[in-house]
This record gives sequence, C-alpha cells and structure tokens, in this order.
Amino acid sequence: MVDVWSIMAPFAKFAAYMTMFGASGTGLFLLHFGGSLSQATSGYCELILRRSAKGGILAAIFLFATIVGNIGGDIQSIIDPMILELAASSKGGRATFILLAGFIAIFLWGGRLSITMMVIGMTGILLTLSSFALVGHATNAGPIAQLPLVIHLLGLSYWLGSFLPLRELCISPSDASKIHDIAHRFGIYAMGYVGGLLLAGILFAYLLLGDPKLLFTSTYGNVLLAKLAAVCLLLLLGAINKFRLVPFLLNDPQAGSRRLRKSIHLEIMLSLFVLATTGFLTTSVSLPG
Repeated sequence: MVDVWSIMAPFAKFAAYMTMFGASGTGLFLLHFGGSLSQATSGYCELILRRSAKGGILAAIFLFATIVGNIGGDIQSIIDPMILELAASSKGGRATFILLAGFIAIFLWGGRLSITMMVIGMTGILLTLSSFALVGHATNAGPIAQLPLVIHLLGLSYWLGSFLPLRELCISPSDASKIHDIAHRFGIYAMGYVGGLLLAGILFAYLLLGDPKLLFTSTYGNVLLAKLAAVCLLLLLGAINKFRLVPFLLNDPQAGSRRLRKSIHLEIMLSLFVLATTGFLTTSVSLPG
C-alpha cells in the first residue's frame, strides 16, 4: 500500500498546483484589472476563483491524506489518531494546513475589491504560495532557497492564472473595446513578473543542484530540463502574443481575438505539462547526491 500512496502523491501535488494557480492567479488578475472588466467578465473571474479555492480545499485534504498514508502504509491510517498526529506534526502536514488556510481565505475573499476583502485575498495568496516552500526540496537549502521559490511561484501564478480570464476577454462582446488595453497592460506587468520568475527559478535550481552538469547526468536534472523546455515554449508564445497579436488587436479586434484565443489554448496545454512535471519533481524524484 505504501507504493499506492507514493503513486497518488504526484497527483495530489498536481491538483494542489492546478487549484493554486487557478485561485491565486485569477486573484492577481482581478487585483490588477478587476476595475477595468465588464460585470460579466468580472463575475466569470470570481467564479473561477471560488471554484479553484473549493478545489484547493479538497486538494489540500487529498495531499494530507497521502502524507498520512505514506506514514501508516495502509488505508486504515487515515482514521488512526496516532498516525494523524504524526502527519499533522510533520513538515508536510504543517505545510498542508497553511495551504488549506490560504484556500479558505481566498474563498472568503471571492474576488471582491473592497480594501478589507483584498487584504484577506492577498493573505490567502501568500499563504498558498509559501506553503509550497515549506516542504520538499526547498527545505534542503533553507530560507535562501525558499524565498526564490515563493517569488517563482508568484510569477507563475500571475502568468498561468491569467489564461482563462484572458480567454474570456477574447469571447466577451462587452469587453471588445477593452481587450487591447488590458492585454497591453498585462504584457507590461508580465515583464516584471516573468523576469522575477526566471531569475528566481534559475537561482532556485542552482541552489538545489550546485553543478549545472547534473542537469544532464541525473534523473532530477533531466526532468527539470523537460520542464524548462516547456517553459521556453511558453515564453516564446508569450512574446508572440505581446509583440504581434496584441498590436494586431488594434487593427482587427475580431481576428486578433481569435488568434489570441488559439494561442492561449496552446499555452494552457503547455502549462499542464509544466505543472505535471513539477508535481513529479517535488514528490517522486530525489535530488542528485
């Protein structure tokens, strides 16, 4: 049964990443652009945020169950008070509780733009992001690696979490006149977020591996290279969107929206691969050495 729980762990982590980016990323999109969206699109974003937060609560519970199962080794472990206590006091257990608290805060926020609710929302976003830095390979190098990981996840949240809101903008008639302005501002902010994402990711990988040769000579490095290749493709698509498709929106909004929507669909597929490899790296592959 231990093997079963080990197999389930990457899926639990993948679900946690998916819902985290859905909740935190959509939340960041609303914080930046909520005041410019139509009521229909704003409501759509709030729906994504709430559903992602609900899914995140379930994902956090699922993740905790895999921790319990790996400690106890069988299905009965999830109702064993002693095993539950051991799991709750472990690094993974504490991180899962922080993740759960973050999703609850985001759900309570619901995307509302009052000062108080935005503070609750930002607290929830920071809790969900920081929970991933409190467990796994990041703890091997201490706070010097944990902070870059949080920055890396923040940039990814802004980027990946924008796909569905931007896709909705492309098909919403009430936002047709705003899509160029929002897409343009999104690209400007993305330069900062993605720049931080890349720098923090490179630093984090260096702190974990130490030797660049391990990218080619270790299983962890090989999987990381596959993830980096997908990220490079995402960057290429993002650059095409910013420098070709966004300006095209001014000349032909309808055709530009269709092209942007198709590009977003491809980015979503690549992002799923990135999240799957990340979940595999953090649960099933040991660091070299």
